[in-house]
Amino acid sequence: MTLTFIDLALATGRVDKAIGHYTTAIEMNARIGARPFLALSRLGLAKALVARGVAGDLPAARALVTEAAAEFRRLDLPGPLAAADALLTRIDAAANAANPLSRRESEVASLIALAMSNRQIAEQLVLSERTVETHVRNILAKLQEPVTLKFYYSRTSGARYASTAAYAKRVRDLLGEYVAGAHGKIILQEIDPEPFTPEEDEASAAGLTPLTTLASFQPRLTASSIAVL
Repeated sequence: MTLTFIDLALATGRVDKAIGHYTTAIEMNARIGARPFLALSRLGLAKALVARGVAGDLPAARALVTEAAAEFRRLDLPGPLAAADALLTRIDAAANAANPLSRRESEVASLIALAMSNRQIAEQLVLSERTVETHVRNILAKLQEPVTLKFYYSRTSGARYASTAAYAKRVRDLLGEYVAGAHGKIILQEIDPEPFTPEEDEASAAGLTPLTTLASFQPRLTASSIAVL
């Protein structure tokens, strides 16, 4: 079995077969110490994993092509090295498309989902408030599709308890800042889930339950396709 034959399997769309062949080639070349062919086999397997189009394959593909690139450098093989570097660029682009947020941005986004203010997020993550503001701007800039946020708030409860209305206003103002910073990528809907209304049914379907005591009041949000609670 030659590497060219395996490449042909990949080129003709037989991706799973190519993955099996590359895996076998890696084992064989590692056993006999054929370093150039071992690196080429790793590069080929990485290409096949990327071609399969499964997001979960990207970390393994990246590890394989990184190993291959390091060996190409040691062996002074500029052609295969250029191919490995190009594939690394593709893998990183695909990973960023799947989740464009950095680890820290993801942490900030999870706290935003709890309706925490920038100051509260800064205290939680032990960051400066200015740093949190920068992360929030980056998150908003990376929104790829419009997101609809649904803010469920009982005006009856707000009229009954001033502190409830004041807290809801802080949440509303915070969401307004996100809407303004997203340049049209965030749509905010405020919904009053009065009893025995379609809005109450919608809130129930979103997993929200009515709270009857002031101490337990917590405005909640939901977004299209994701729960922001």
